[in-house]
Amino acid sequence: MLGWEQLQLIYEAAEDSVAAGRYTNAAKLLASLLVQDPEPDHARIAAVLDALIEMSPEPSALINRAAMLLDPEMGDPDPERALALLQDAADQTEDPQHPEHALTALAHGMIADCYIQGAGVSADPDVGFSHYLLAAEYGNTKAAFNVGLAYDQGMFGQAVDRDEAKRFYRMAADGGEASAMTRLAVLYMTDQDPPDEVTIVDLLEAAVEQGDEDAAEILQNLQDDILP
Repeated sequence: MLGWEQLQLIYEAAEDSVAAGRYTNAAKLLASLLVQDPEPDHARIAAVLDALIEMSPEPSALINRAAMLLDPEMGDPDPERALALLQDAADQTEDPQHPEHALTALAHGMIADCYIQGAGVSADPDVGFSHYLLAAEYGNTKAAFNVGLAYDQGMFGQAVDRDEAKRFYRMAADGGEASAMTRLAVLYMTDQDPPDEVTIVDLLEAAVEQGDEDAAEILQNLQDDILP
């Protein structure tokens, strides 16, 4: 953990970077402060982020400022402004191969959350789902899990479609989402033509390694059935 003096140097470096026009560097420093400072100076970070956004709409700065505006513990919440900042970040690129595509995906995922929860906008599950879908297409695994869940459970205004659910669960599972591994295994278990048992067990074991309790219970039940 960084000491107080080291953290203050990062704050000063971020402020200096904005003043010097090194906007990308400033955005990275501010993002690191939100993670590394156990008691971040939210007002100071917000002020630097606002100055940075005014000078240059760095996607990471837009997203971090939006996250702060959505969290009451980080200052005065302003979900309407947060949503506008997220939309600006999402509009930075429409190319999934662009180097910033991961940030675009994150922005779409957060926009989806806003529409699902009615934060800064009237709740609209259909619009929320469309942003989860965009985020998944940009490679966001949490969004891919939410899309899979929507097709699996008939959520967010979507009809149940188990084939699509499996496709998006697989996408999320390949990206390391433990819950997606578990749900994919369950869908495979209920298939009329399931894959081999090894595939199901491998998915559950991978989820268990990440601490998924549901996967552990299902795996134990499977083992009890095989070796009563």
